[in-house]
Parts: sequence; C-alpha cells; structure tokens
Amino acid sequence: NGGTSWETYPSLPYTFGQFNSLLAINMRYVRFSWALSKDRIFRSSDDGANWDTVFSLPPRRFGFSRLIVENGNVVHVLGEPSYDPMPAGVTGYLYQTSDGGSTWSTSELKGISPTLDSDLWPVNIGYGLRSSMSNADYGFSYSFRSTDDSWDSWTEKEKYNTRGSILLSFLNPRIGWMVMNQVLYYTGTGGIDAISPPSAPESSHLSQNYPNPVSTMTTIPYTISGGGPQQV
Repeated sequence: NGGTSWETYPSLPYTFGQFNSLLAINMRYVRFSWALSKDRIFRSSDDGANWDTVFSLPPRRFGFSRLIVENGNVVHVLGEPSYDPMPAGVTGYLYQTSDGGSTWSTSELKGISPTLDSDLWPVNIGYGLRSSMSNADYGFSYSFRSTDDSWDSWTEKEKYNTRGSILLSFLNPRIGWMVMNQVLYYTGTGGIDAISPPSAPESSHLSQNYPNPVSTMTTIPYTISGGGPQQV
C-alpha cells in the first residue's frame, strides 16, 4: 500500500555475520524474488515469505558483488576475482542462470569491474564501469563502457578521472544517469554521445515568482550562464 504499513517476514535461511551482510534484493518479477549476500544467492517463490539458497560461492573466490535480474528466470551475478592468479584482462567472474536458478554457468568477466554499478537489459544491451588508479592527484580513472552482446565484449564510451566513486543507473537501454563528484549526468542515447552534465544556459534569466501576490513565502526561479559566485 505504498509504504503506509509494513509486514515483517521471516529472515533468510542464513545467519549474516559482521562482514557478510545482505548486498541486494530484487522483487520486481512475479515468479521469483532474488537476494544476494557475499557468498550466497537466494530465491523466493512466494513474494519473500520463504527463501531458498540456490547457489553458493565456489571455493577460493572473494565473493559476489552485483545482482542483475533480467527477468524472473534470467539472472546475472557479478563476482570478485579469485585468491589464485587471474589471467590477463580478467576482472572477476560472471555467474548466470536462465532457468530460475536450477542450473548455473560460470565464466570469466572481462571489460568491467564487478564491484561497480552495471545494468543489463533483455535486448543484450548493457552498461558498466571499469576502474584503475590514475596518476592525476592520486584519484581513480573510470571507463564507462557498453555491450550489445550480453557481456561478451565491451566498448569504451568515455573516461573520467575522479577522487570519489561513480553511481550508474539506467531506466531502459537508452536513458540513464550517472553520479560523479556530486554532479548528476544524463544520457538519452545509451551513452552514444557520452554521458555529460547538462550544459549551462547561454544567458542569465530571472523568472516570475510564485505564488504572486506574495504571502509568507515565494519562489523565484532563475538560471545563470556560468559557475562561480553570483549576486542577486
């Protein structure tokens, strides 16, 4: 009912320790709901009232990191690297199921970082980030990448240098947002024209206040043509 009241369900069939909390949950689809911890993948078929463990982390792997539910049956889970030496270019592992979790396949993940935000859509279009240390002010260099063949190969769209992290979220295969350095970036073309912040207006403008006439408060919309101190 839109959050007016809440019901507490029984906990997942697993005791979470200090370093193994619940990472993600997805209850968007009718048949199955999904949840992810550092070392287990859970599934519910009754809207979260009961949960089953459907996959556990293989030995000598660091842990799961990202849950991407394409539909109720098709699920992609990104995992961190192994304790053992990794082949060149491999950033982690990709665990996938297409039958609601009955069987899982494991493959090497290349092109994006498993611990950073990513999205994949049923049309095999996906977006992700890859990070590396940058020589500029000891920050990080993030590469925004896209795929059109369901994780197999990735194309770099743009590169950003920042001291902080980047958050990435796509509404559909073309429209998405990214937060970096406290700035919200937007793309309406799937990153084809690169994700960039809104351009500044060509001129400053002061709009009509509302409400008018003024009572105890009023709002005055305005735009400015550039950054820096302004005087009104």
